[in-house]
Amino acid sequence: MPRKYLKKASSRTNDLIAYQEALDKWASFKLNSYQVDLQAMAKPLPTSKSKSFAVEDKNNFPKDSVAYAIHNYIHVHTQKQYEARQITKHTIKTRRQSLSYFTNVFLKQPGTKSGATTVKDSGINKQLTEHRMIRLYEHFNNVVHKKETMALATAKTRHSIIKRFVHWTWENRYLDELPRNVFSRYLVVKKVKGQDGESKMPPNRIFTKDEIKLIFDTASNLPTNQPLILFILLSLNTAMSFIDIGTLQHKHITLDSDGIPTIIKRQRSKTGQSGRWVLWNETANYLKTHLDILASQKVLHRSISSEPYVFLQNDRSRMIMKPQPLMYSLTASSPDKYKAAASITMLMLRLRKESGLTKPMKCLRASSGNAIRTLSDNDIILTQMFLSHLPKTVAEKNYTVATNFTSLDRYVDAMYSYFQIDDFKSTIHASQARYKEMWR
Repeated sequence: MPRKYLKKASSRTNDLIAYQEALDKWASFKLNSYQVDLQAMAKPLPTSKSKSFAVEDKNNFPKDSVAYAIHNYIHVHTQKQYEARQITKHTIKTRRQSLSYFTNVFLKQPGTKSGATTVKDSGINKQLTEHRMIRLYEHFNNVVHKKETMALATAKTRHSIIKRFVHWTWENRYLDELPRNVFSRYLVVKKVKGQDGESKMPPNRIFTKDEIKLIFDTASNLPTNQPLILFILLSLNTAMSFIDIGTLQHKHITLDSDGIPTIIKRQRSKTGQSGRWVLWNETANYLKTHLDILASQKVLHRSISSEPYVFLQNDRSRMIMKPQPLMYSLTASSPDKYKAAASITMLMLRLRKESGLTKPMKCLRASSGNAIRTLSDNDIILTQMFLSHLPKTVAEKNYTVATNFTSLDRYVDAMYSYFQIDDFKSTIHASQARYKEMWR
């Protein structure tokens, strides 16, 4: 724990050598963002509440077990790929979750002949067989189309990762024989068709205007010292995801001559595509209030004076902003290390629970995209540009298209009336006043 070195240094202020050694030790624990990512990647796979194979010492696993192969796949193969910048953090997280699901849920369910022994003690050649690949396909088909407990996209992603892992075990001689049906085109989770031969429509993920009113009303009564209604406005106005809001920086915001935010320009975290959004008056004024509060906090507390992020963690008891972006918090066990914690997402989960809505709050982004598509008379290019989507066709990938921000700005302004934001003005202004008073 690096904090103990500072404690020792402060208790021996007369010993300058010890004091300098303590400061040097503290500095060695300060990691850049890339080193933080490597530390996070070195952690064991996510586990369920029950006992899991994912322990830190791979020597606890028999070398012919599935757990041993997964440990090497994540902590050796995946780590090398990440260090070579061939994959992203999101890919690492998805692989962990998918392989954890494979062992903790699929291999331990009744009927898979693994109930008598634990997963880590089962031989890999007995676990990864052709019959098991058929059962895996049937399992994902069941949870998607019959039980409806998993989204189709999630099932396809997990199924694909597990199949690639099986192929990797054969390539690296963990598995003696590759199941012949591992990449069979008949064992692919697909959309099912109804009696009329058409694919089933996905559930509606768009908030109605009444539901948006309920969200604003609930958010105004939810006790928090974060600008929750500002997060909602940014989600509707710019269609930014919560991680993009949490990692918003001052350089992304364009101010006018009066210091009022007018435009946000940044790359989307997920796709790397650049986006540009003009701000509504209500969004701009609320964001200006927050920036003023942040500026006053930076004068009072030097620890946050150089922070580039707009939204920071804060101490609830003392009302002090801390030098960590809102999308990250410090762990209790290791206060010197960053641990990803989607604070905005936790706020939105509370908001969803209090409002009684079944749709997740990330549907605010989908609602904005739907509004742009409706207002622009089904203009797909403008909608993709608004949502910062990756290009879909070969032409979009290879040919430069003139960016029509004038039309996009006009439709973004029109969304203000489309969502009837004027009806929520009193709620927004009251929340803004409370937030300003709270940090006075």
